Amino acid sequence: MKTITIDMLYARDACQPQVDLFSHLFGQSAEVTPEACTAVAGQFNWTWAAHNLLPSPLWAEYKRQRAPLWDEYNRQRAPLLDEYDRQCAPLWDEYDRQCVALSAEHDRQCAAISAEYKRQCAALFATLYLAS
Repeated sequence: MKTITIDMLYARDACQPQVDLFSHLFGQSAEVTPEACTAVAGQFNWTWAAHNLLPSPLWAEYKRQRAPLWDEYNRQRAPLLDEYDRQCAPLWDEYDRQCVALSAEHDRQCAAISAEYKRQCAALFATLYLAS
């Protein structure tokens, strides 16, 4: 029986949220089985685990076998991204149009207070410099 422990995660500098998740899901340790891993596939970062817990040759094998899975994922995801971009384009255009006006007004309002701040800093510097 092979296990993963919280101590192993800490020893390999796992991020605290993943350590906390592991603890919540499994306690102090978990027996590694395909069923246990796939049961939490959407939560636990198994690529991090593969990179940090597998010996180098098995990490290389993991990457080799993962590559076609990644390619297929991206193939299926591409039309979804295209549709998302198509629907977002007019929204971004409107966002950009409104932000230009907001940014100009913000800059206009900040100009006076920025000038006053800089004036006060210059006077402060001169006063302290002359006192030194």
